[in-house]
Amino acid sequence: MINGKQMTISWHVDDCIVSHDVLDEFGKIMIKEFGKLEITSSKIHDFLGIKVGINEDRTISLDMRQQLRQVIKELEKFDTINANVTAPATYYLFKCKSKR
Repeated sequence: MINGKQMTISWHVDDCIVSHDVLDEFGKIMIKEFGKLEITSSKIHDFLGIKVGINEDRTISLDMRQQLRQVIKELEKFDTINANVTAPATYYLFKCKSKR
């Protein structure tokens, strides 16, 4: 809690996204601790391929369409997969048992 408000920090390897009113202070602390950093502040952020938008009504929107397009483009390079694959999952992993 900072100034009575929650600060949320999400980390992934070398990416970080933070939400709070005191971002300038937090940025200075991070630069002091880790050195030169790229810090951006806007209503739309790209975090791990997800576009995070901050809306006027204080909600957020998440958009992964561009990342999914890129995944599809990469997968289209392969017409078929001609290999045997193994997985730790059993054949019934995604089967549901319903009680009637």
